[in-house]
Amino acid sequence: MIKHLDEIVAAAVARGKKKMIVAYGQDTHSIGATDMAIKAGLAEVTLVGDPEEIKKSCEAEGVDMSQYHIIEEKEDVKAVEIAVKAVHNGEYDVLMKGVVPTDKYMRGILNKEWGLLPAGTTLSHVTVLEIPKYHKLLVVSDVAVLPCTLVGDPEEIKKSCEAEGVDMSQYHIIEEKEDVKAVEIAVKAVHNGEYDVLMKGVVPTDKYMRGILNKEWGLLPAGTTLSHVTVLEIPKYHKLLVVSDVAVLPCPTLDQKKQIAKYLLEIANNLGVECPKMAFIAPSEQLLPKVVSSVEAKELGELGAAGELGKGLFQGPLALDVAIDEESVKIKKLQGPVAGDADCLLFPNLESGNVFFKACSKFGGAELAAMVAGPMAPCVLTSRGDTTKTKLYSIALACLSAK
Repeated sequence: MIKHLDEIVAAAVARGKKKMIVAYGQDTHSIGATDMAIKAGLAEVTLVGDPEEIKKSCEAEGVDMSQYHIIEEKEDVKAVEIAVKAVHNGEYDVLMKGVVPTDKYMRGILNKEWGLLPAGTTLSHVTVLEIPKYHKLLVVSDVAVLPCTLVGDPEEIKKSCEAEGVDMSQYHIIEEKEDVKAVEIAVKAVHNGEYDVLMKGVVPTDKYMRGILNKEWGLLPAGTTLSHVTVLEIPKYHKLLVVSDVAVLPCPTLDQKKQIAKYLLEIANNLGVECPKMAFIAPSEQLLPKVVSSVEAKELGELGAAGELGKGLFQGPLALDVAIDEESVKIKKLQGPVAGDADCLLFPNLESGNVFFKACSKFGGAELAAMVAGPMAPCVLTSRGDTTKTKLYSIALACLSAK
């Protein structure tokens, strides 16, 4: 099994050199990357672009321009057409995007006459992530879902793009200046199957959730529990931790907890954990008959052990320390299939889950991804104050979960 990105290079080289063509490949990043690909024995490379710009980039990168075959074309759209047609006709094995905007590149790939998408095929985007604290490569589908549509005020979108140095042309924009109406437009589009993933922007959470829950055009199937799942990367924990519910259900019933357990298993499976270890959290690992969370945690543990919650290992009640800390488990001489090594934590109520999640992120330096669980399509739900990285991870999590 390949565990590091460097190993992908070696594996690709072993399969033989490929012919690659770069659409508008005249920028320093394209030149630098293709030069490394040539030197590694991965590919023979053709650049479609302006020879003068290619020359400048080669000189800036210290790259030998003579190693490339160059097709002259100064217009980006025409360069894409030349490159895509060449792959379509079987002249090249691999197509690469150069400095051309993403929307123009994708329009070429999707061209019905000479594009590259077979009829009936779904276009997606796959990213392989090498995360230092994750034990293997993580394959993420649709990290950059295409096309990406923003519903909002075009002037505000323009300001934000300029502030972030982002190319606004890569987005499809639907103009709507009122937040509630923007939510309605977005939710209806997902409801109608036009999009795979819904994401919350700067709209308040209550307005966003009301759209998802709308009985006429919302996203929650009848009889389904709406919940929230967060994936945490905590510096002092040895693996990713999947937790719920920290944002939606104030005090879930036993039946709702059963559904939440299934959501946690599904997310853990999507992250590559085949048999997740789930802890049902309570104040103590000892059964406290007068404490509802303790009694329900015991029942959930028994249901899990009987196979009624899905494939996994289950234990409850467990206090937080013995769910995630092996030293505490040794000191308390506790045994069980989950103790000290949980993949998933199911908290008894929103207060405990929310405090844990915020303590991890604010005091523990945890990175996180979060999404709503239960709707017919993944819905990204992050705080308006969350970092760009958190929102990226949340988009990746939602895309990984998309059907």
